[in-house]
Amino acid sequence: MDLMPMHLLLELVLNIITCSLPKYPNVLLHPSHPITQTLLSFTWYAEKHAVSQIATSCHTAYIYRLNHVFARFSFKFQTGQNSAKSPISSSPFNHTINDQPTATWVRELFNYTSPSLTRFIIDIPLRSLYPENDHPNVRRMLREGFLRLESLEEFVSVRDELYLDTMHHGGEPEVWRSWPTLRRLALYKVDAEMGFWNNVGCMPRLDTLVLAWADS
Repeated sequence: MDLMPMHLLLELVLNIITCSLPKYPNVLLHPSHPITQTLLSFTWYAEKHAVSQIATSCHTAYIYRLNHVFARFSFKFQTGQNSAKSPISSSPFNHTINDQPTATWVRELFNYTSPSLTRFIIDIPLRSLYPENDHPNVRRMLREGFLRLESLEEFVSVRDELYLDTMHHGGEPEVWRSWPTLRRLALYKVDAEMGFWNNVGCMPRLDTLVLAWADS
């Protein structure tokens, strides 16, 4: 569903969003479902008119953006006591993160969801663009976005160790160290040397660590 290029009253937009929500909680809708398409269109319309925080506080709804920016990004907004049971899974990039528009949207999405997001799974090719070749500063934008996720309790990176260095020689703190409530962490191909274990030891609530195909 595509909106006509016109300005709708805020009250009308919010009424459409509210009336379009599923009648029962925890209902998961297919991306092609008419309700999903309606919520998608009006959510992005509301985004442009500075009411995104209201529009995206829908109790439960899967929203898919079906163009190139979020072609592989699916997420569920859920508020209240059950939010910890509703992880976001993210695979917004195809073969490379050298995509500034997508990186910008990812950073903004994290800004909106950071207060309530507690479980997160990513499949992002962070090593497809190294700092010395990152002329559009995509890595900096992504790092800023991930640093905002201070409510995370569980995190999984299926492609790497959450490689978000912005400098060629590294030396920056691991981003997951900035998540004070982190309890479970799963990373792929970590360089599990002494510095890594020192960082792990600084996480007061971390009780489960999974390292797939670790080095060192």
